[in-house]
Amino acid sequence: MTHHLRTVLIGVFLACATLVAAVGITRHHSGTDPTPRGPYVALGDSYTAGPRIPDRTGAPAGCDRSDHDYPALVAERLGLRAADFRDVSCSGATVADLTTPQSTDDGTNPAQLSALSAGTRLVTLGIGGNDIGFASLVTTCVKAGVFYDMTGRGKYIGDDAPCRGKYVSGDTDDVQRKIDTAGERLLPSLPAAPMHPNERGARGMADAVLSAVGAPR
Repeated sequence: MTHHLRTVLIGVFLACATLVAAVGITRHHSGTDPTPRGPYVALGDSYTAGPRIPDRTGAPAGCDRSDHDYPALVAERLGLRAADFRDVSCSGATVADLTTPQSTDDGTNPAQLSALSAGTRLVTLGIGGNDIGFASLVTTCVKAGVFYDMTGRGKYIGDDAPCRGKYVSGDTDDVQRKIDTAGERLLPSLPAAPMHPNERGARGMADAVLSAVGAPR
């Protein structure tokens, strides 16, 4: 893979990370130990679920969730009991699947936020790639990069940023627009989590840590 194409793909990865980081909320643990403990709930799409990483676990099978995805490794590192760890991530999930059931080719995954309870102490969230068409973005940019290399790296077509050229026109950045739109859909979903009463009279997960997890870089 050329340096140019690697740079393009890193940019797309960062775009996905920007979505989850922009809406991430961290609630500080009230105890003396800064390390969050269980019960722990993992929410997210395929970057969380780890499809095709042996071995598949959990239901529905259509989520293609691995028993060695990063939530499983976090739970193991924290020494959590099985009863204190729930991984409801699902390949193909979008922001909408946080609050509504997701149909897969082998079963239905319940609304992911339904896994939270007032006793939840740690939540990780990685979502948004499917909302912005991440797979399509990567495919388009790879093809553009290959064509760029085959045609003299801009020598004959005068285009030294073929991927950017497909998604940015003047002041309009189509990828950023999709990220912003997905973020607008995500923010209203977050308060749907079960909560204890707080100073505003709303209900919130007491002493919980909610961490947004970005895509690989």
